[in-house]
Amino acid sequence: MGASIIEPWFLSLLCLIAFLPILFRFIRKQIITVNTVVFSGGLLIVVPCFFLIGRWIMGDPWSSSYGTYTDVLLLIIGIISLILGFVYLIAWFFRKHEQIAVYKNPLNLSMLAGHLIDGLTSYISIYDPFFMGLPSYVEKHPASNSLMELWPPLFPIVKFLLIILVIYIFDVAYKKELDRYSRLVNLLKIGIFILGVSPGLRDLLRVTMGV
Repeated sequence: MGASIIEPWFLSLLCLIAFLPILFRFIRKQIITVNTVVFSGGLLIVVPCFFLIGRWIMGDPWSSSYGTYTDVLLLIIGIISLILGFVYLIAWFFRKHEQIAVYKNPLNLSMLAGHLIDGLTSYISIYDPFFMGLPSYVEKHPASNSLMELWPPLFPIVKFLLIILVIYIFDVAYKKELDRYSRLVNLLKIGIFILGVSPGLRDLLRVTMGV
């Protein structure tokens, strides 16, 4: 176990950064919405955490570590960016076809990104296909473990195809039926995004920080 201290003046600066969205909203619209307050509250928690993570990655670990692997972080972000860029380009090229154009929607791309982070991080950290000298990790979830035992890259591929299918169901197959429930659909999409990005970001940071 370890701990790191953030100097009071620097913590105050991070808190000010978290407050900026409220200030910007008030100056621009003269109102402060609940969403803006919640967003700033989230930043108040997240920004110091990312500062400590950044300090660790830059060479100041505050606990035991196998070493930092920033190359893994860059590799996974790069692969995901390429996949998302490819999906967006296809959707943009066929933008006149509504069934394909839905895949360039930012929320839909976010769902893909969240689950690709989870799938690719699990695959790369466990099997180390690029021989990056990573510590030994194991998959604890029986479903994803079974997929990777069949063929290691199968887990991220299945995750990608499942999100493609989910987007098709929401935005194409049942679009008319769900039009009046647009807020609920968006909440479901955000939930799906969180289900992917939460374990994915946790695993990606663990591998990057060598813990």
